Amino acid sequence: MQTKELIFKNAQALFSQEGYQATSMSIIAKACGKNKATLYHYYKSKDELYNEILALYLHNLQANIGRSTLPLPEACDQIKAYITVLVEQDKDILRIINRQLLDGHNHLNEANRDSFSTIEKSFDAIFKLGIMNEEFKMMSPKTIYHVVFGACSHYLLEEKCQDDKSSMDNKRFIDELFSIVFLSIKA
Repeated sequence: MQTKELIFKNAQALFSQEGYQATSMSIIAKACGKNKATLYHYYKSKDELYNEILALYLHNLQANIGRSTLPLPEACDQIKAYITVLVEQDKDILRIINRQLLDGHNHLNEANRDSFSTIEKSFDAIFKLGIMNEEFKMMSPKTIYHVVFGACSHYLLEEKCQDDKSSMDNKRFIDELFSIVFLSIKA
């Protein structure tokens, strides 16, 4: 594994486990078996490293959401596809993203703020389509977004402790969450 990739992977795991505030460049360097100077050779700051990690995964998340939802004509099918994309994400990244939602995006650069905004707006657009097509009742899309994201995060973080969960468990969870969400939003 190349040094930059080693730093990236260890930092991702540490940001996920410990959070942004508790993860220092010294801790990342120690986890990599490198000194801090090596980290600073590749990254100017902890913010730069953190934002590079998020940029990669937010870009992939946006692409996966678009690929999964856009071909579907019904908003309810798009919501289910959105949930499926979230459940299939890397667990460390989902934990980091969840921390960012709770933290108010305090450590994000402008590009990553825009990416978060785009991801939320895509959910908002699906929800508004459902209202327009009279599939969904008038509700706050942001509230439903946070319910969906929070439920997916909780499920996946719980999964980290249980290695015996299978793709069948994921499918059952997706179906159950969708049923709960759909019952609360259907017109």
